[in-house]
Amino acid sequence: MDFIVRAALHEESNDGWVWVSEAAAAAKGIVSRDIVKIRRPNKFRAVYVTARLIDKNFRKIYNNDHSKIRTDLVVDKNTVVMSGWYRDALDIRETTSDDDTTGTVELEITKAWFPIWKSLRSACNHPDPNVPLGTRLGVLGTWLGLFGALLGVSTSVAFSCNQVLEIWLWAILFAFAGIASSFVGGHQGPTTRADERIWIPPYAEMTESSKAETPPW
Repeated sequence: MDFIVRAALHEESNDGWVWVSEAAAAAKGIVSRDIVKIRRPNKFRAVYVTARLIDKNFRKIYNNDHSKIRTDLVVDKNTVVMSGWYRDALDIRETTSDDDTTGTVELEITKAWFPIWKSLRSACNHPDPNVPLGTRLGVLGTWLGLFGALLGVSTSVAFSCNQVLEIWLWAILFAFAGIASSFVGGHQGPTTRADERIWIPPYAEMTESSKAETPPW
């Protein structure tokens, strides 16, 4: 589904939610404050984030822009309002132009179902650095607690050597799994494909007009 992509309000640039048009949300069974998964088709990247609905109150606030920097939101069009943090994570380079057609982006917005996993992923994708840090420390602490419990069982109960070795192997596996899972879902910035890189010729090969625009340093 193609979406009009608009920039978030400045005061919401560090918040962990996006705004989705009511029609698009209803088509997927999404209600306000649901955690959703947003991805671009044929791309590996995805973000988990809280979805809020673009109702008349939000449209009134968003469209009340006396400086006319923002483009007004339209009721009957599929629209998503997100900060630069989430646009970068989805590799969306620019917002949609004023004609609501040029620069639309195909997105898959679906409701996330796995209760614990979706909350962890949403927290790890949060733009406020304190939120993913606290989440990862909590996950790491949980896994290290399981690691300690397994070691305690292996030393307090009479086991054979093979059983103790198996418990230690499981404990080490739990520890590595905890370290790895605490870093799942981190933010990824925009990428630059090879065909999009700007090539700047050596200064000596530039024309006189190019040299005037591009200093040698």
